Amino acid sequence: MTRVTPTATGSSRRTCALAPALLGIALGLGAIGCGSDEATGDSGVQIGFDDATMEELQGVGLDRYIGKFEPEEVRDYGEGLYGFQFAADEHGPICLWGDPYSFGLQDSGSENLLIYLQGGGACWSELCSANTKASDRVPTLGWTDPSTDQNPFYGYNMAHVAYCDGSVFSGDNEIDDNGTTRYHHGLANLTAAMDVLKERYPEPGRIALVGSSAGGYGTIIGTAAVRMQWPHTQLDVINDAGLGLTNPDRPETLENFKAEWKFDQFIPPSCESCQGGQFSEMIAWALDRDPSLRVGAFSSYEDAVIGGVFLGMQGPDFKALLLQETGSIHERSPERFNRFYIAGSQHTAAIGLYDHQVNGTLLTTWVDEMLDEDPAWPDLLQSDD
Repeated sequence: MTRVTPTATGSSRRTCALAPALLGIALGLGAIGCGSDEATGDSGVQIGFDDATMEELQGVGLDRYIGKFEPEEVRDYGEGLYGFQFAADEHGPICLWGDPYSFGLQDSGSENLLIYLQGGGACWSELCSANTKASDRVPTLGWTDPSTDQNPFYGYNMAHVAYCDGSVFSGDNEIDDNGTTRYHHGLANLTAAMDVLKERYPEPGRIALVGSSAGGYGTIIGTAAVRMQWPHTQLDVINDAGLGLTNPDRPETLENFKAEWKFDQFIPPSCESCQGGQFSEMIAWALDRDPSLRVGAFSSYEDAVIGGVFLGMQGPDFKALLLQETGSIHERSPERFNRFYIAGSQHTAAIGLYDHQVNGTLLTTWVDEMLDEDPAWPDLLQSDD
């Protein structure tokens, strides 16, 4: 299918100083707090959040690290591959146990940008099983596979935003763990990477934000974080097996997340349903405030990693929660939030990315239809039979 590149018209190009950008270049297309005209696409639909929503996100501090950190080293690996490494900073980008943060970029010369949020577990007092180091390379597989046009993001510039802090790209806290500091600096790491991307791609044609597992959870806060940097760029999100669910029978786990990661400080006050329930409600909040946003959700019904290992749920109970919570979002935004759910217990779409089918539709075709803004883009739930 032909992929459409929406263009924003009527957007303000003011240069109010939100914060100094990388290499001294001002960030902020239609800068936050400046009062910018709403951008609309060719269809007349508003692209991005309105000024009141942007101000609300600024009020909870989601922009606190924009323009604060530059890479200590930029590595040119040739053929458009770059690695960015930051000095380990106890107040900024840093991995869980103090290792330096880094991420990678494959520049293909495209107008479009894929921001992929890596998965890799989570860490809190009950269970600590997470990536603890970051790579500055771009894996050539799954969603960042540049070798085949079967990949819906073939030809995109591909940023592989490494995950290494255990707080699903949303944390902003330090914990003393038996005399060793745990750095849950997910927001600082994510913002540092986005600063680099903003400087290199100030006005991309479109952005795809994709995350798997912990990275899927990361796309929830990440959607708002992208809007802080690119207020009026068409944004599509793929949440691959990280839909913001928590076990309702273990409320203490959610409270531990809040206490140890402090991600809840970034939840906007107007998202009242986000405060004490499922974090998936922030997906609905973003869809309600950005009429151009589309979100595609992938999961298996009984994901053994999310449902079993991290939430401590039996497969059928996880399935019921998954269908209930995401079904509610779909009912509220049936044309802009759709699901591709498969039977079984597989975790993430990366294994067999080009083979997943529901009702005869390949996952990659389903993503193509989403990107094409196909009005027939379906909600696909595989039968258990």
